[in-house]
Amino acid sequence: MAKSFTDQHGPVDMMGVNMRLFDTDGLHGVEVRFPDGKNWTGAGPFKYRRNSMKIGSHEAW
Repeated sequence: MAKSFTDQHGPVDMMGVNMRLFDTDGLHGVEVRFPDGKNWTGAGPFKYRRNSMKIGSHEAW
């Protein structure tokens, strides 16, 4: 993690959950974004790894 982040929040472990908690039919139309936290310095806005998409579109997620 970026030093600026750990200075503010401490050396906590951050992780996400990679599992399907809902049926995709119930999430149709919800926008999904992929923030690039790995390369974020902790200052200013972060960038995204790829373009956002909507669940239920032709793209696989």
